[in-house]
Order: sequence, then structure tokens, then C-alpha cells
Amino acid sequence: MARDHVLNLLWPDLERSAAQQTLRSTLHSIRKTLGPVFSSGDETLALDDTVFVDARVLKRAVEEAYSATSSLVVAFDAYQGDFLLDFLIDNNEGFAHWLDAEREYFRQAALRVATLLARRFSLEGSFDLASNVLDRALTIDPFREELQRELMLALYRNGDRAAAVRRYEQFRTLLEAELGVPPTAESSALYDAIITDSVDTRPFIAKEPAHTVRSVTERIYAPDAVLVDSHSLPFVGRERELAALRFWRGGARLLLVEGEPGIGKSRLVTEFLTTKDGVLLVGTAYELEQHLPYQPLVAALRQLAAHPAWPALRRQLDLAPLWWHEVARLAPELDGQSSPASALPADETRLWEGLRQFFSALARHSTVTLFLDDLQWADAATLALLGYLLRHAEERANAFIAATRAVETRSALATLLASLERDGHLERVVLERLSPLATHALAQQLSPVFAWPLADWLERSGEGSPYMIAELVQHARDQRLLRADGTLDLTAFAATPVVPQTIVGLIRTRIAQLSPDARRVLDAAAVIGREFEFEVVTEAALLNDEQAVDALEELHRLRLVRPADGLRYSLDHSLTLEVVQRELSAPRLRLLHRRVAEAMEAVHRHTIESLAGTIAFHFAVGGATERSAHYALLAGRQAIALAAWREAIGFYQLAIEGLVGSGRHLAQVLLGEAQFNAGELAAAEVTLRAVLAEAAANEQRNAARLALARVMLVQTRLAEAVQLARAVEGAQNSSTAIGARFIIGTALSLEGDDLDQAESELQAAAAALADTELVDNVTLQAQVVFELGNIAAQRGDLVTAVQRYHTVLALGDAASDDVALEWRILGRNNLAYHLYLLGDPTAANYLNEGMQIAITRGRSRSNPTSSQPRVS
Repeated sequence: MARDHVLNLLWPDLERSAAQQTLRSTLHSIRKTLGPVFSSGDETLALDDTVFVDARVLKRAVEEAYSATSSLVVAFDAYQGDFLLDFLIDNNEGFAHWLDAEREYFRQAALRVATLLARRFSLEGSFDLASNVLDRALTIDPFREELQRELMLALYRNGDRAAAVRRYEQFRTLLEAELGVPPTAESSALYDAIITDSVDTRPFIAKEPAHTVRSVTERIYAPDAVLVDSHSLPFVGRERELAALRFWRGGARLLLVEGEPGIGKSRLVTEFLTTKDGVLLVGTAYELEQHLPYQPLVAALRQLAAHPAWPALRRQLDLAPLWWHEVARLAPELDGQSSPASALPADETRLWEGLRQFFSALARHSTVTLFLDDLQWADAATLALLGYLLRHAEERANAFIAATRAVETRSALATLLASLERDGHLERVVLERLSPLATHALAQQLSPVFAWPLADWLERSGEGSPYMIAELVQHARDQRLLRADGTLDLTAFAATPVVPQTIVGLIRTRIAQLSPDARRVLDAAAVIGREFEFEVVTEAALLNDEQAVDALEELHRLRLVRPADGLRYSLDHSLTLEVVQRELSAPRLRLLHRRVAEAMEAVHRHTIESLAGTIAFHFAVGGATERSAHYALLAGRQAIALAAWREAIGFYQLAIEGLVGSGRHLAQVLLGEAQFNAGELAAAEVTLRAVLAEAAANEQRNAARLALARVMLVQTRLAEAVQLARAVEGAQNSSTAIGARFIIGTALSLEGDDLDQAESELQAAAAALADTELVDNVTLQAQVVFELGNIAAQRGDLVTAVQRYHTVLALGDAASDDVALEWRILGRNNLAYHLYLLGDPTAANYLNEGMQIAITRGRSRSNPTSSQPRVS
């Protein structure tokens, strides 16, 4: 530690020379009493490495997951109570907050070491030693139910069933008295097994914990983070809610924390996550990014990929290449050892299954907790994926947590939550405003002597909102109404002419103090969103680097922004963003959106595709619809690559606003195809018929006819499908002509009235395919032969049908797994059925093969753009 830091910390009121003399005298006294315990230089001061420091020992034991048992014993014995117990520095609030965080860290560290140690002793059969360790650990935190269960087991296995029963009864009494809740079903089941002597008597086996990725907790306990958040309030008034989180089982149930803005949702979850081990993934949805598919999850996965422990964990995961391909669609950074992106077309269900398999693979090595904050802003694709993960989650393998504001009726989130609640996959924790009692407890910590007047003021002005109360406390400190030592200036307090009644007033007061440069940066940041990059905000605010640095430091001092990772910053709260945006006039808001888009173009010119959707949005809101169109088309293609059809629809609609002529018609065709894939058949028909009515060029008209014919085919409007396809049958584009013949043949086959003509059309398509070199030639050939097999089956010619299905298998198996996957599955499905009709016993083999491919390759349903498997 720097000597200057010691001087400022311990003797801030002394002159430097006097403080230095005091330090020298103190060090001399310590050396005289304890010997040479310091290792110091001219500018630094440190304890010598030979000195036994309990905090060092405990921290080392936690960080080294495979510490020797003897090291764990020493570490646990070293913990004799709170870190720096009874040590206090007057008038130093920052130190007090840091100390609180460090004390909590070492409490959890001691519990972690105790858990490891008890499991080691149990493995060795030393249940008496395990009981002693667990008993002492529970004096640190008696509400840790998993430790209570381990102690019950240890006592029982040590032959003391009565003590195990007493332990459960004492714990049940404690829970009912303090929290008003019973023990969990798991604890009750163990109690029943103990009293009936039906506990598993095999040797106790518990896996040693793997090296864990603590992305959330490391950020919380980083020294910089403590300094940045030094003005935050003590955590009070949420004891019952925190207990509910700790007793939540996880698994296939979403833990949803609900409440108004500023009520403390994120703070509550963060407090809970500090006690969680394993892989902690955090993603936040932002209002200005809700058009981007899977954005919160992408951010969480990239956070994992950037963690130093990820490469080692990556090598341990047992995950099939197909699932790595799907995960890489969202976060290519995670899949460092796999081959390039899959050649399979995007499929929503396969992508979801890939993510489920990925989380399951992680859970086999460590507990996995995913926290999605501000879920009310999440895109439709993220919400649908979350529902899938919950419905297919393995019991207790993963934990899913989300925080949201009040949910709007008829929103996508409301639909998801209603479905989850109906199916038993939802557990809600609703945060209300702080009670007067909680506000008084907070005031008691801030000002023990003047708690009542301070609590009364905070209650009247803050109305129980933790965020508003925090801002009021800071306002009182800024105005020196509340001093650093906790005393309250009652005279000035009573004479204050204006008490800020709302948080908006406080934010506006701080904004009014800003220099012109700082205000320009704040305005640009509010338009970018809650988080922003230094280079982008500098460019958008039209400042040079030095001006921007000064402005950001000013905003940081006024607690309007906080440093994040690297050169990223974030606004202190979503309410600040809303206030700043409301302060901007409509013309300035449009101008800033254009500047932000241009800044992103300039700063990210080499990786611009990743920001296409965001740039398109900013240009569109900024009134530059023509410039928006290019990026909207690019973002639409990216959404289609993720099978995020509704997001693709939004981007193509945005592109259409800025396009004219053939470019507009092409975008309309793409929109119609996206609507078709999303199941919005009526909307797709309207879109595609508009192209037919407006477009002059044959290329756009034929593309629209072919897409519309597919819509008709799926709705079994077969005559209309044939009529549309006939209109493009002679198109010069070979792919279009082949597609038209295929649709005609399929429609006639489904109709069943003219199977000869249906076969003729499909045979013509097959012949044309043989003379072309289309990229997806094999897939198209398999599709055509499959339909020819269906025609033979309708005629009752099962032998020919079987031959053709065998050809489908040969085409699919000869191609890469990815390209012809669908036809490998459908071919086996129909082949098995028709072999069964022929009495061939090999039918079961093909059926099992098809099911196995579908399961292992993630193909749980067919693509709506292909003909569905049909049996005659």
C-alpha cells in the first residue's frame, strides 16, 4: 500500500509532516512490540510475506479449488469473526462501504471453505469432524439450508440420529420465527428419511467443485467497483425477499423479481448472486435494442467468452459439433475450437435446443445461473427462447432469474409469463416500496443520533423508493445537511427552502450544473442508450478526446455516469436516461440520432455488420430513412440467419420505408418470406400481392409469385398455387423455373386428380436440376424425388415409392450432414412406413435411424417452406 494512502486514510486532518511523523512513531512501536513484520520501501508499506495473515490464507484457500485438506483446516480456523472486527475510521464513508463488502466476502469465503472441508471429512468417513465444521459454519449463517442438511446427514451417519432430528427441529423453529416460512421439501424429505431410518447408507460422495467462473461476484468485489458505488446505501428492508431467493430451488422455474423503476430489483439479485458459486451469466435488455434478436443473451455469452477461466472450461465441455455451431450463431467467440458456421439453414427450434444442450453441458461441471435484467425490454426471440429453456430444463441443473418492471397486458412478456405460471414454471418475488420501519433502519445506520428526523424526511420525500432515497441522501450530503460523521445539521435542515419532492427534480438539478461539453456528452449518451462507448459518444457529441474525457469526468463526479469495462460507460440509472431524453427537443433528438448512427459507422467501420440493426434504428429515428434502409436489409439477413422471423419482419419493414423502385419490391418479397416463416400467412399474402400490383420488372414479380405460391400451397389453396407457379414456369432464372415446376407438381400431387401431370412436372424439375449447378442442388433433388415417391405411394405402387425413398436417403447421406439433413430424416420416415405396409421387418430400423438423427441433430420439426412428410 502506498504510504500516502495510509496517511490520508488514518490521519486526514493532520498536516503531511505531522502525519508522516505519526506514521514513523507508530511503525517504530509496532516493530518494537512485534519485530520485523513490515516489508517497506520509500513509497510503500506492506506486511512481510512471512507474517501469518488470516485473510490471505482464507482467500488463497477459496481461489485454489483443490487445496489440501490441511490447508482448508488452517484457513477455516483462521476465520475468527468479521474482517477487521471493531476497526473503524471516523468520517470515512468510502472506507466503511469497502469494509462492509470485504466482510461479506470473507463470511462467504469461510462458508465455502467449511463446505469443502466437511465434504472431505465425510468422504473419509470422519463424520464427527464434518459435524464440528458444519456446526461452526452455521454460527456464521444459520439460514444456509444446504449446510443444515449436510449437518443432519453427518450427525446421522455418525450414529447420532437424535441429534440429527433435533437439528432439523431447531432449524424449522428458526425459520418460522424469523422468516415465517417452513423448510424446503428437500430438507423435510431428509428429516422423514432420518426418523424412519431410510437414509442411503452408502458412503457419502460429493464432487469437488470445479474451477468456477464468478463474473458477477468478481465485479462486485473489485476495488474499483467499491469506489464507484461508494454512495450506494446499506442493504436494508429486503430480508424476507432475500430469504425467498435463497430458498428458491432453481431448475425449471423462472425466478422473476418484479417492481417499479428504482425499487431495487437489480440490487436484490446482486446481493443474492454474491453467495452463488459456479458460472454466473448476466445479460441486460435495453429499450433501444429490443429490435435486436437475442441481444441480452448474446451479451451474457460474450461475457463468459471473455472470462480468463473460459478456455479451460471450454475444453472440459462434452458438446456435439452441431450444438457448438448453434451456440456460435449467437456468440462465435465461445466456439474457439469448432469449425466454421453450420451450413444448415437457420432453424429456431434447433438453435434453442443448441442453447439448452450448451447450458446442460455447463451444468455437468458447475452450477449455472442466468440473470436477465430489465426483461420488459427483451425482444420476442429472447422471450421465446427463455420459455423453451425453462420447459426443457433439467431439475436443478440451471437457474434462471429475471427482473422486470410492471408487465404490460397483451405484451409478449405477459403472454410468456401467463404460460409459465400456468405450467408451474414461474416463481414471483414482488418488491414493494420500503416500509417506514425499513426507512428508519436505514436512517439509523446513516445517522444514529438523528435517525428520527432523517427518517421522517426520507419517508416524506423519498416515498419508500430506494433509488429516490439514495439520491436524497446524496443531496443532503452535497448540501452538507448530513455530515460525513452522521450528524445532521438541524438548523440548516429546517431552513432549507426547497425539499426536492421527486427524483426528476434532483436529476434536473444536477443536469443544470453541467458545462456545455458535459451536457453534449450526456445528451448523446442518452440517445445511444444506457451503455455507450467513449469513441462513439465523443464522435456524436462533436468533441475531441480531451474535451470528452473532461466531460465524462465531470459527469462521473456528479454521479450521472459510471465507468464500465474498458472504454465503456453507463448512465447511472434508467430514470436518468428518461429525464434527459424528455429534455431534448424533437429536432435535436432527430439530429442526435443521425450523429450517433454516423459515429457508429465511423468507429466500427471494420465490424459494422454487428451493429447493422442499431445503426438502422438510429438513422430511421433521425429521419434518414434512405441511409437506414441498407443497414435494415443487412440486419434482416442476420435475423433470418438466427431464425428470428419477427425481428426480421421489423427490419424489412424499416428498409421498405427508405427504398423505392426495384429495391423496395425486393425488400417486400423478403418481408413476405419472413412473414411466411413466422406463420403470418395473411400478412405475407397482402405483402406479396402488393409487389405484384406495383412492380414492373419481371424479376421482382416472379420472386413475389413464387413466394406467394408457397403461401397458397401451405394453406392448400392448390389451384391458386398452380396458377401463380404457371406464370413463372418459363422464367429465365433456372432456380425460379425449377421452383415453379416443383410447386406445380406438389400441388397437383396433393390435389390427387392428375397424378400423371404432377409426376411430369416433377420429372421436368428433376431433369432441369441435373443440368444445373445450383448451390443447394442436392437438397432440391432430394425434395423432388421425395415428392415423386409420394405420388407413387398414392397410386398404390409401394415398390416404386420405396425405391424412390431409398434414392432420397442416398442423396441425403452422400451430401454433408448439414445440407441435406431434412431429407435424411423425412426419407427414413416415409421409407419406414411404406416398408411396414409391405411387411418388410427392416422398417423399424429406418424409423429408429430417422428418430435418432432428428434427436441428435436437433431437427424436432420440419421447415415450413418444405413440403411436409405425408403417408398414403
